[in-house]
Amino acid sequence: MRRPRAGDIGATGGAKRLTDYEGTAAENKALADRIRDFVAAMPSIETERQQIKRELAEKFTKRLEKTPTPALPLSAPEHGIQKNGADKAAPKGGGKDVQR
Repeated sequence: MRRPRAGDIGATGGAKRLTDYEGTAAENKALADRIRDFVAAMPSIETERQQIKRELAEKFTKRLEKTPTPALPLSAPEHGIQKNGADKAAPKGGGKDVQR
């Protein structure tokens, strides 16, 4: 003996009515607009990696804001002559190396 299915008998008739229904262009446009608005209001998807990356960026920017800014090195002297480390290290004499 067969038992009846566990389900609504009217469900099959309701499904047929839905597949046969064709909305007007105005109804379709209104539905599409509602769907677009719903999707736009949804929060963006954030993976675990993106969340960790965002938290680390916030942590280090806060740390940078707390540290004092180091003093900038002084620029060239006021009279306009620029001192170069290579000029100081270069030999003074113009001849050949005599110390061999």
